Formats: sequence, structure tokens, C-alpha cells
Amino acid sequence: MMGLSAWRLNRSRLKELGQVFLDFIFPRYCQNCERLLKKQEWLFCESCSEKLPRNEAIVFSKNELFFPLKTPFLYEEPLKNAIKALKYQEDIYLIREMGRFFSKFLTLPASFIVCPVPLHPKRLAQRGFNQSLFLAREIFGPNVVKELLVRHKNTRPQAGLSRKEREKNIKEAFRVINPEQVAGKRILLFDDVLTTGATLAECARVLLKAGASQIEVATLTRRG
Repeated sequence: MMGLSAWRLNRSRLKELGQVFLDFIFPRYCQNCERLLKKQEWLFCESCSEKLPRNEAIVFSKNELFFPLKTPFLYEEPLKNAIKALKYQEDIYLIREMGRFFSKFLTLPASFIVCPVPLHPKRLAQRGFNQSLFLAREIFGPNVVKELLVRHKNTRPQAGLSRKEREKNIKEAFRVINPEQVAGKRILLFDDVLTTGATLAECARVLLKAGASQIEVATLTRRG
């Protein structure tokens, strides 16, 4: 009878062989220079990864609804192009690539659960998926990701609006699905791009009102 440790080892080897097979059938290329990616490289080759525009700023939210905010990169090329390709060109394979890449830069604090920022049902139907939900599952693991919020107000797109317009536009756009799942919980809010923080601040406000004990935030990128 196979022991548990041996079973885990064999399972790991099978996964590795499966990945080798997939990479052979569907080669993976750097999203910037289009060089063939190595086994340990995701989204970008090592050379291009080292040149990505890093976010060095410490970002505080309005009224200190959440802190700290983890956002490793700036929303500039070539990351900007990859995010837009996932959201608007339905390049679904990028979920796995981006998830594996960003998992090196984003970690989940102990005893926290992850809440991705939701899309309104109409926007969700148009896009077909919530990129923040799928990326959160890939980066942090599916067991810690919880859909705690629903976006019940179909707001105007935030792009192009001023900070004050964004805050007004997004106000009361979210509600908690089940307050019992939120009360006393430490929650990491997750989204792909940070602009003014208005959407994340509104989500944090609603979660804190429902009894969350602590809110932190992580995004992939920040607009400079």
C-alpha cells in the first residue's frame, strides 16, 4: 500500500509531467519580448521582469479605511497591455500566467480571507468573468477567496472621472451578501488596478460597517 508521502510525491511528479506536456503542445511566450518562457518563468522572461516599473510609493486610503496597501507595480507597459488583454480581449490563459507571476509578490497575511472586488451582473454578463475573482483564486488559492460583496448599483465606468466624481459614482454601489461571513473577519480586498482608491475605499467602508475587524488591500498595479 502506498504511503501518504509517496502518494504526494507521485502526484507532484504527475503535475510536473503534465505541465511539461502542456508547455510542449502550447508553448508559452514572454508578453513583452515574445521569447520562449522557461519552466520557472511566468508572463515575462526574467530579463523583462527585472525591467518592469515597480511601485515605490506607500499609499494610504482616504479616512484610513485600510492600510497597508500592497501594489507591487505601476500600471504601465507591458503590464498594462497584459491586463487589458485579459479584461477586454478575453485572453483567459493569462489568468494562470498572471497568477503565477504575481504570487511571488503578493502574500496573504495570517488569518485573513480574500474578497475580490465584484462586477455588476450586467458588466459580468458582458465580460463573461470577473478577472479579480479568478486572479485572486490563482494568486492566493481558492480556499481563502470568498465572494463577500455584491455590486447592486450599475455605476458609470470610473475611467475618465475625477476623484470626487469617482467617490460620488461608486457610493452605495456595494452591499454585503451575508453579514455573518464578515463579522469579526480580517479581510484582504483584491483588485487588479488601483487608480484613486475610491472603489476599494467604498468596499472597505461597507465591510467595516458589517463588522469586519480589519481591512487590508492588494492590487496588481497602480496608476502613476
